[in-house]
Amino acid sequence: MLVGPDDDDDVLWLQAGRWYADLRIPTIDTGGAVEAFAGPARWDAPLFTWDHHLDWLGTFPSDEGTFEDVGDELVERGSFVDGDRDVPYEERWERAAESANFLVARSTSAPGRGVLVEVGAYRLVLVDAREVGGEFSARRDERRREGWTTTFVRGSELGAIELPSGDLRPVVGDPITVGAWTLTVSEVSAGSFERP
Repeated sequence: MLVGPDDDDDVLWLQAGRWYADLRIPTIDTGGAVEAFAGPARWDAPLFTWDHHLDWLGTFPSDEGTFEDVGDELVERGSFVDGDRDVPYEERWERAAESANFLVARSTSAPGRGVLVEVGAYRLVLVDAREVGGEFSARRDERRREGWTTTFVRGSELGAIELPSGDLRPVVGDPITVGAWTLTVSEVSAGSFERP
């Protein structure tokens, strides 16, 4: 789980196994669309590629970059295609946790697309129902002493998150309900999975 890189945004990138989710909330938030994207990621040395299967702004289908440790930061350098030009970028990330349990759940049969990525004490949920007349929704939760707290939500497709009854450690194939959506666990870390 990484935070950064822009002083003008509150950015959270969760990398969980093969899938990731990324949410970037502007410091001056006007209540409209925000940068929110998720999908599978892959490492093909020296490049790391993030495919945008869900992308609120739809800016580009994927981006790729390289990483370098610089002190306590992880520096990402790469590029993305914008129209007919290749745009280079550099982002400086702060590791929020060296290792943490993770969980990925995705929609597999519902109309539209949705993903939940949870790493340690952070969770992002993105749902794109625009193809079926709905909207794009994004939610950020953080686990605190009293349990999970929603720190950001935009859109109306998201509601309460319900795990399988009595299941302290979800397994691949378990359903997770997010409002009207049913997501299916597709990846989970091998370690113990703590729930408040």
